[in-house]
Amino acid sequence: MSNWNTWSGSGRLLFMALGVVVVSLIVVLADQSERVPPGGVIIVFTDPAGAEVLLDGVLRGTTEREVGLRLTGIEPGRHRLLVRKKWFRPVERAITVTPDKRLVLHLRLGRPIGYLSVRSSSADARIEIRGLGTYDREVYRLEVPVGKYEIAVKPPRQKPVTQAVVVEMGRETEVYVDFGPDARSANVKRARRPVARLDEGRPDRPLLHTGELVGVRVNGYLVPELISLPGGWFLMGSESGGEDEKPVHKVYVDGFAIGRVEVTNAQYKAFCDATGHTYPRDPEEWDHYFINYPNHPVVMVSWNDAMAYCQWLTAVMGRTYRLPTEAEWEYAARGGLVGKTYPWGDDEPSGRACYLEDQVPLGVPTMPVGSYPPNGYGLYDMAGNVWEWCWDWYDVSFYRSGRQRNPRGAPEGTMKVARGGAWLYGPSSLRCAIRLKLAPDTKHETVGFRVVAVREESAGEANGSRER
Repeated sequence: MSNWNTWSGSGRLLFMALGVVVVSLIVVLADQSERVPPGGVIIVFTDPAGAEVLLDGVLRGTTEREVGLRLTGIEPGRHRLLVRKKWFRPVERAITVTPDKRLVLHLRLGRPIGYLSVRSSSADARIEIRGLGTYDREVYRLEVPVGKYEIAVKPPRQKPVTQAVVVEMGRETEVYVDFGPDARSANVKRARRPVARLDEGRPDRPLLHTGELVGVRVNGYLVPELISLPGGWFLMGSESGGEDEKPVHKVYVDGFAIGRVEVTNAQYKAFCDATGHTYPRDPEEWDHYFINYPNHPVVMVSWNDAMAYCQWLTAVMGRTYRLPTEAEWEYAARGGLVGKTYPWGDDEPSGRACYLEDQVPLGVPTMPVGSYPPNGYGLYDMAGNVWEWCWDWYDVSFYRSGRQRNPRGAPEGTMKVARGGAWLYGPSSLRCAIRLKLAPDTKHETVGFRVVAVREESAGEANGSRER
């Protein structure tokens, strides 16, 4: 089957998208003399070979040169097929499997990809990348096909600088233009480095995007950007809050990586589409919120829904994801500040978070993630927008237990903890130390979540106490 264009006895449907992805779907009637296994049969060939094939979010194998990958016993009906290979743009298709036919797919993956970052010393400079577009802010880890690109950086009152750069497969090409005090002193620095983890960003750089969507595409899926935090000691709780926030006590947490923003509708939709998990219900009068507001935080998800998303991310990303413990969440929310009320300090919250300032706004009351300034760790919306599920069982007196290193809450209970405040609550809900207790099956328009990725030594400890 090395000839991709010669077939007989079959019907063919050919799709072409922008000259990049070519998909040939061939439905071949089973020969009467050939015994067809129960269920449907899918045969997948890819160019290049060695691509992973996922059916409904489950990895089914890797294609081989000449023979492809044969899947048998597939339940008849509609399925989602994803084909991916590192450093190539993936191909995803909705397919229909019938028991009396073989579905043969020839999938040509997109061009190899690399990454491009461009910034300058001028905050108002416009960046133009020929063939890609114009950007009003710095470009950070933009996914592009490998090749040569011409970049023009144009400050408002100085001579523009033009550079030609080459983007290589699996590597990030970074360009920095220092314009200096006058138009003649522009200095251009270029660097090219491998990308270690696509999902981990930097706190001093903009949010990672995939097109217009917040997040990064890894293994064919839109996933959250993470910020890696070192372990350390901090003061947890508040003496001026509720009884469940007392006493202020010293706590140590190991290093972990946490979602830079709350999980968005688009990111959660990727999970639902891959696994068949039910879409969350739209709150009343929110105008198709889940579909029409892709960069807003997902809501109407229970603690168990959030954990199912984490388990899916674990399988997709090859590292352990879960919800943050209360200690991890508060450590991250404080952003390195000590004894402060809010993630940004003690100043009033107006203009710093999405919360109830006067009256409930008409229409959709949440904000796109990242709409307000980040805290000291580069994390957004640690106060306001939506409450965020945490790992822990709620215990009003847990802070008096004396546990200092990596506390994970009570061993059992009936309520889970949520943190961070929300659009429907006043400024007191934005405090770093406030704790909200909710039944784990709660689905509410003010509740969402963010994720953490943990080290393997702490992952097993967490998995051992997962709710059944």
